[in-house]
Amino acid sequence: MKEIFDSAVNFHKQNNFEQAEKIYKKLLVENPNNYLVLGNLALLEIQLKRYPNAIDYLKKAIKVNANYEQGYCNLGKVYYLLSDIKKSIKYYKKTIKINPQSEDAHYNFGYVLHKIGDQKKAKIHFETSIFINPKNLDAQNNLGLVLTRLGQTEDAIIIFNKIIDNNSNFGKAYFNLYPLLIKNYDTTKALMCLEKAVSCSPQKIYYQIFLKILLEYSDKNIKYKKKFDTNAGLNNHNNALLDSWNYIKSKKTDKTKMISSTNNVLQLAKKYSKKNGLILEFGVRFGTSIRQIANIFSSHIHGFDSFEGLPESWHNIPQNFYSTFGKIPSTPKNVSLHVGLFNQSLPKFLNNHKDDIRFINIDCDIYSSTKKVLNLLSKQIVSGTIILFDEYFGNEHWRKDEFKAFQESVKKYNWSYEYIAFSVQTKQVLIKII
Repeated sequence: MKEIFDSAVNFHKQNNFEQAEKIYKKLLVENPNNYLVLGNLALLEIQLKRYPNAIDYLKKAIKVNANYEQGYCNLGKVYYLLSDIKKSIKYYKKTIKINPQSEDAHYNFGYVLHKIGDQKKAKIHFETSIFINPKNLDAQNNLGLVLTRLGQTEDAIIIFNKIIDNNSNFGKAYFNLYPLLIKNYDTTKALMCLEKAVSCSPQKIYYQIFLKILLEYSDKNIKYKKKFDTNAGLNNHNNALLDSWNYIKSKKTDKTKMISSTNNVLQLAKKYSKKNGLILEFGVRFGTSIRQIANIFSSHIHGFDSFEGLPESWHNIPQNFYSTFGKIPSTPKNVSLHVGLFNQSLPKFLNNHKDDIRFINIDCDIYSSTKKVLNLLSKQIVSGTIILFDEYFGNEHWRKDEFKAFQESVKKYNWSYEYIAFSVQTKQVLIKII
């Protein structure tokens, strides 16, 4: 029996899925309660993207063995792939309860939390994964990304440099490090770092696109221009990056800055904003950015969110994704949170707050929500108002979302504006109404 099982595993490793599946199923006929065979069949189904079949096999496996750690962990993975975050979290928690030292569970749970925006908890799980396995460079890399999102950029730089010290060919670390090296808008060190990322990972076309953008922004594109005059390897995402850059390039001025992080852009927002007025955020989620805003601006901040995720699907991302499942984040004393859909909570707020707007952070993602916010605030968006859009460009459908809502509002309300700063890495733009 073991020899037959091992032969199926070997076929599986060689990606001979048909032969592996045939042997696994034969083994199940002989013993329907073999949870290891059920688990391996589930892995095969995951690789073939037949997720409902994978769930069926995994649930049968954990019914046979209630402590089948890998079964629960793989259910967490499948449900994340199906965008069912609540169930994904449930099964990762179950895995960790069975085995608190499960590196795989901590790493993947951290990844899910990072993707939905819960950076504080993601940090804990990545750190635990690294404690269990200090050689896990992917966990270290993701920890660096989380620290960047949390505004702890110096700590992130240390993490990325540590990865590079351990593996000088780890392209992802160079790629994530380079924007943090843009100091006082000097791109020299960032360029060297990004060139290294490209040389380590020449197959990643989007690394080359980011290098092209940085070179053109730095006015140092002579040596690279000819190399990039090809459409080979471009996909919809890469084309969207190029389209985004071509748009910004046509609109930016000599004063438009390339930003390196959210913390960096918030410092700029304060510098360019008026001294008085409302400070608002739309799309609070787990409170990562509003805590940074509260730390940088001494004024009172108002945050708006339903805390139930997206009110409708956003292209390939389903409704309710990014939900905190109704949990309200803890925030500093100078922050007030207004819970509910924007078209319900914002009119009530504006009945008692008639001041002009000093700064808005719009992290609505979708067109309809951004449009509602801009329409409701239109009378208080005045000359000097600073707006930060979090998903303005760079996505495949960027022209249909925050960008579209703002451009329609510009036309409707006759706003004049200028781009103060942008980042193709974070997809943010900072705009001043003039």
